[in-house]
Amino acid sequence: MIVVCVHIDCNSRTDEDILWLLTVSCCINKCLRKLSIEDINHCEINIKCKGQTDRRNYLLEYLHSHSKHDDGGGYVTEFVVKGKQVCKEAWILVHDIKKETFRRIYGEFQNGTVNIEHGNLGIKRPTEKTKDCIAWLEFFINCVGQHQPDQTTIHLPSCFSVLSIYKQMVQENDGYGIPSVGLSQFYSVFHQYFRNVIIPKVSYMHKK
Repeated sequence: MIVVCVHIDCNSRTDEDILWLLTVSCCINKCLRKLSIEDINHCEINIKCKGQTDRRNYLLEYLHSHSKHDDGGGYVTEFVVKGKQVCKEAWILVHDIKKETFRRIYGEFQNGTVNIEHGNLGIKRPTEKTKDCIAWLEFFINCVGQHQPDQTTIHLPSCFSVLSIYKQMVQENDGYGIPSVGLSQFYSVFHQYFRNVIIPKVSYMHKK
């Protein structure tokens, strides 16, 4: 198991530091200028008051809950600060995260890592709830998935997202009185056991 260390200074930045940060040209849209000192302070409170493992899990959970598959099998992530959409560069600066640290954690996210427990060493065997989740997903994917010719990938209808699939599973399980895994574990199962499953984006073809 690879342990990623998140090196973030626990001391919050001063108002002067933040005012300077708001003048940085992060991208052509100048996303940082949308934010206030309070917005950035909120991000610092969220992440800098956490321990190293909790910071790492916070970032992983954010990536899983704000990312979707793209047509190429990769991910598109939406970066948001206090309800305001910003670019990746601005999001990293606001959270005061080193770029190399972010790249390592993003790589773990792409590999399906969701959460690590404090002091967790070795590989944990799947719980009964996890096994039930895998079985439910296998049945669901077999029902609605489309196997691609000459490929190992399976496409799900673009109206679905990982979150909507999770909600459907929970709704069905609740109807039968069956406990469900949490959302973070569901993302982990989906990305670890069903790497060949893709939810394509909707594309519109305009006739000439």
